[in-house]
Amino acid sequence: MINLGLYVPIAVAVLSPVAWLIKRRIDNGTVRVKTNLGVQLGFMASREPQLFITIIKKGRRAVTITASGFRLEIPNQPNIVTIIDRDLPRELFDGQSHTSYIDMAKVPFTKILYAWARDATGREHRSKRRPFK
Repeated sequence: MINLGLYVPIAVAVLSPVAWLIKRRIDNGTVRVKTNLGVQLGFMASREPQLFITIIKKGRRAVTITASGFRLEIPNQPNIVTIIDRDLPRELFDGQSHTSYIDMAKVPFTKILYAWARDATGREHRSKRRPFK
């Protein structure tokens, strides 16, 4: 006869940390960073080509984005570009996004390694590597 009194506590001891990790991952969520080239249209919009960084939040807990920019592949020179965005810092909740932009003439876009966004805890979230190659 099978002794369930032994197997149930073992199963609970194994499955409860797994369930806790899954719940924590869903709660914290992720921040996804994407980058695009484009032109803004409309009243008071610049018709010059621009680089866009879109920051998308997934998960239950909010995250505050404090800065965004690009990392460049330029040796022996400053290689971080921070976009001056008057809408940052901004708190993002589940499913919300924020877009920052800069004129394409100000950044050598062929030298971009990745786009980044920094949250209030100091964590840096990155886009895919070499987005314009």
